[in-house]
Amino acid sequence: MNYSVIGTGTIKAAVLSTTLLLAGCSNLFPKPALYVPPANTSDVARIRLMGAPMSYALYQTDSEGKTTGGWVQEHSAYINILLGNTRDLGFPKLKNKDYSDTYFETYLLPDRETTIHHSLYGGCSVVLNITPKKKALYEIRYSYGDKTGYCVIYAKEIKYDADMGIYYEDDVE
Repeated sequence: MNYSVIGTGTIKAAVLSTTLLLAGCSNLFPKPALYVPPANTSDVARIRLMGAPMSYALYQTDSEGKTTGGWVQEHSAYINILLGNTRDLGFPKLKNKDYSDTYFETYLLPDRETTIHHSLYGGCSVVLNITPKKKALYEIRYSYGDKTGYCVIYAKEIKYDADMGIYYEDDVE
């Protein structure tokens, strides 16, 4: 190949651009932030996000007002066509509830304002704010309205009734 026809500067620019793109250094497609859960200690809150895990992000705000968080499963910087995989940490489940769909279980720091963000490609984007309690278990579910273009997310606390020996859902306060 006659490189003098293409130009040495063009070749160098193409090689540099390709190298940077393949190395993930492109500023055009920054890697989306990922939620990093706290360690599993005796007082952390637990949360189960029902449905497509790739559609959820969690953000927590500390006492100084600093917010950290991101998507609960790693997103591609380019395109995300999968809805994510189930992550089951063995949290208690309700006896008569179907858990065959995908869901994602993780930990939250208690007593911090927490934003649960749900977003899918169809245009649904909604947030819910809760302040998780120590040792509590929450279950989050999204729902889409029929042909109305709205979506909502619901939060329930899963509690244990020691007298009956069962877990049940309660509204989040």
